[in-house]
Amino acid sequence: MIIGKLSKIYGQLDYLNDKRILKAVSLIESLNFPGLPDNVFEIEGKSFYYILSSYQTTADVKEKPAEAHRKYLDLQYIIYGKEKIGFADYSNIKKIHSEYDPEKDIELFDSIDNECFITLNQNHYAIFFPEDVHRPGISINNPGNVRKVIFKFLIDDKKLS
Repeated sequence: MIIGKLSKIYGQLDYLNDKRILKAVSLIESLNFPGLPDNVFEIEGKSFYYILSSYQTTADVKEKPAEAHRKYLDLQYIIYGKEKIGFADYSNIKKIHSEYDPEKDIELFDSIDNECFITLNQNHYAIFFPEDVHRPGISINNPGNVRKVIFKFLIDDKKLS
């Protein structure tokens, strides 16, 4: 499942032709993620890496700012647990929480118009493109434990136009 705005689909399909995505899927199938510590693991330096993260989901959407990235595409995969993730097109931003940090490639937002929500269960994934504002880590009913791997793919920013 990939969700997005139809007007952006052709540029997004170009990203999906990237062989690194197939390599990420192969790693998901072959690595023992529960046996690895939370950390950042480089595959091809800063152009292709993954983050293993364990955390507790937050009870309230207002407690979790949304985020967007300009340099990286995210493939997020739930190893165990489940979480609700908000998403919207970048054009729906209402209130900025913190300005874009180019070193960390992140911009945070408090308020978004037309935010939609999906639930990712164990063994589910979502792909977020740079124009996708996303708010992961929200609990379904009660806070719960989640272990997730986030693959980061450095993208060609010329495709964003």
